[in-house]
Amino acid sequence: MKKILILLLTLIFCASGNTLFSAKTQALHKDENGVNWWFVEELLNLPEKDNSVDVGYEEDGESAALRMLREGRFWITSIDLSEEIVKVLYFDEDEDLRRWGIEEKQPLDFIFLAWFDHENGEIGNYNHNLPIEPQFSETPHLLYAGDAEPFNTEYFPSNQPIELPLNSTNLKDNHLGIIYAATFGENYNSKGYFDYSSCFENYEEGDICELVFSPGH
Repeated sequence: MKKILILLLTLIFCASGNTLFSAKTQALHKDENGVNWWFVEELLNLPEKDNSVDVGYEEDGESAALRMLREGRFWITSIDLSEEIVKVLYFDEDEDLRRWGIEEKQPLDFIFLAWFDHENGEIGNYNHNLPIEPQFSETPHLLYAGDAEPFNTEYFPSNQPIELPLNSTNLKDNHLGIIYAATFGENYNSKGYFDYSSCFENYEEGDICELVFSPGH
């Protein structure tokens, strides 16, 4: 029987605008310190609220967690190491613009995901218009590099978790627990890595790691 593990996901990402930030999630629902946490699916199912800047609106915990999720734009939301299944989520609107009432869709048209046997900082120079291997000093274990063709759409589905059709790379062997990522879209791109090493803690065959959020943590 599969059980859900905690995805303590450290995200270090450079997005368009040269914004550098990090975020951590580390528990399920309420932990031993009384901190509340929410799964991605729970946050996405929250009723829409008017949280624009011109409305007197005080965020509760789950609304703040949803805002954190939206601000990140691109996430790995779950990892099944045994089946090599990875789900990702992309928001096609800038959260700051959205809160100002500006509707500007920025669809995503290319995703690169890979892991390496050693730490590799060359993702920042990755160009999806060039051959992959010459861009890295170490051959990547390529999980996915391509457009939305497998989904029969011009752009990747947005605002919902999607399962990418991955190449088989023995993802369980990635003991660094780091997946390097680069995304490209209209007026949006980002490059960086996801540290999911917590998935290996207490891991048993068949376990699934799920991303959770809590504001301020």
